[in-house]
Amino acid sequence: MRLKAWTIAVSALLVATACRRPPPPEPRVALLTGEIIWREAQSPELRVRIKDGAAERVLQCEFSKDSEIYLNDRFAPLEESLVGDQVELRGEFVETPGAAPSDERFAVETMLIKRVTAPTPLPAPAAALLDANTPTLPASQQQPTPPEPPDKTPPGSAIRTNTPEPDQEAPYAS
Repeated sequence: MRLKAWTIAVSALLVATACRRPPPPEPRVALLTGEIIWREAQSPELRVRIKDGAAERVLQCEFSKDSEIYLNDRFAPLEESLVGDQVELRGEFVETPGAAPSDERFAVETMLIKRVTAPTPLPAPAAALLDANTPTLPASQQQPTPPEPPDKTPPGSAIRTNTPEPDQEAPYAS
C-alpha cells in the first residue's frame, strides 16, 4: 500500500511539472545613451551610435505610435530629432530570427534628446529687473543700449539747476 501511494505521489508530481509552461524569456530592457548618426525624413527609424565602455556599436532604433520623445524636457515629435543630437533611450532589444548580431534592433519606449540651445535674450523691461546677483548674457547676445539724448536746454533759459558752471563758484559755498 505504501508503495502504491508513493508511486501515485511521484507520478502526480511528474505530471504537474511536465504540464507547466516554460516561463517567457525576460525582456531585454535597457537604458542607453548615444548620438543620432542617421535619420531619414518621414521614417519611424533612426540609427544611434552607442558607446559600451571602449567599444562602439550602431543600433537601428524603431519607434511606434506609443513611443514618447522629449526634447529638452518637453514633448516633441520624432521629426524634431536631428543628426548629432545626444540622446538617452529606454526600450528593449528586438530579436530578428536569422539576423546577424550587427543588425541589432531596439524598440524605443522613451527617447530624451539633450540639445544645447542659446538662451533667448530678455525683453528690455525684464532686463531692467535683473539685480547684481543675476548672471548676465555674454556681450555677443546682449541688446545694445541706446545712447542718451543730448541736453537741448538753451543757455540762459528759465530752467536752472544747482550745478555751477565750470567758471563759477558753487552757490551757498562757505
